[in-house]
Amino acid sequence: MTAKLLEKSPIKYSLTRAVSCLVPSTLLNDHAVSESRMSAVIDILYETNNITAVVADKAKGQFSALAVAAKSDLNTKFKNFCRQTDRLDNFYYDVLGNNTEASELFSVVKMILILSHGNATVESGFSVNGSILVENLHEQSVVAQRLAYDSVTAAGGITSVNIDKSMMNYVRSSRGRYMDELKRKRDEQSAEDRKRQERKRAAEAI
Repeated sequence: MTAKLLEKSPIKYSLTRAVSCLVPSTLLNDHAVSESRMSAVIDILYETNNITAVVADKAKGQFSALAVAAKSDLNTKFKNFCRQTDRLDNFYYDVLGNNTEASELFSVVKMILILSHGNATVESGFSVNGSILVENLHEQSVVAQRLAYDSVTAAGGITSVNIDKSMMNYVRSSRGRYMDELKRKRDEQSAEDRKRQERKRAAEAI
């Protein structure tokens, strides 16, 4: 049974073992190990054509700079990271997200953190789309409903949505925007009809 578990375990992949370079405590206490593991991650991403050689070289240098910063400027952040309560993606966004000089490293970090999530979010999104689809529903309507659904979910539910003055003003003027959209579509349809007639006349003339 143990052999079968090990056979199916993702730990057998070198990439899975190497992504531990992002563990803040490892980066703080043993930056040499973290750098070697990050180097392995970047090499794998480059060999699989997920990043270019330029991004790979820059990301390695930027990770070395991050390891130095973890001992100095960012020491408090790395020490205070708690794996039970803090999210790793939020942590690295705070550290790297707004740093333009580490954009290549941040792109690599995002690739690494996405790996463990699989397709759960995508598949749940398909089921949500299936529940809101009805006959004769335009693409823009589907997009609008998904935006509303995702926003309410992100807010924590219908009862947690903050209905402020700007939202009420936006809803009050929705009828006007709807009529403007209908007029725009009629104009587009008329223009398309004219083009179709011109093509037809040209074909008849030929």
